[in-house]
Amino acid sequence: MTDEIRLPEVVLTDEEHQECQEFVRSIVKSDDGEWAVKEEFADAMLRSMIAVCLMGRAERLLAEAGGDQISSMLHIPHFGDGSLESNRVEQACITAAKACAIFPLSIHFYDFGCLLLQVGKLGEAKVAFAQFLSSTEFDTSDPVRQIWLKQRDTVSAVEYCKAILMATA
Repeated sequence: MTDEIRLPEVVLTDEEHQECQEFVRSIVKSDDGEWAVKEEFADAMLRSMIAVCLMGRAERLLAEAGGDQISSMLHIPHFGDGSLESNRVEQACITAAKACAIFPLSIHFYDFGCLLLQVGKLGEAKVAFAQFLSSTEFDTSDPVRQIWLKQRDTVSAVEYCKAILMATA
């Protein structure tokens, strides 16, 4: 028997919903409207695609706010100079939180922590980084989660988180 993870209800804005639908359609090719994944993985796959889309949106909002996107190769944050536009920063944080709630993949918490760190929310970033570190082991046993983690350098992310947490302890 496995423990069920209860996720909070998340309400997407119309714009977020449209962007996620377009993202899913860009990945799933089907002429007859059927999913191309096994039924037991369908919900997790849909949630994971929506979360990836939302995390990308959060990174884009951060860039629009005047920040720097998280590096697409290593996902190590790069910090811009100058002030950030507060409305876009708030939207980015809310969107990243939604991604983590919809599909709590460990690397999403890392990305959220990097975003929070860049906008000056050190305490919240440390919480996100701690969540990332504590959930990496769980993710290695789930086939859907492995699909997404294979795209990322989680070893470097773990090292970066540990360094941040030690330096700010």
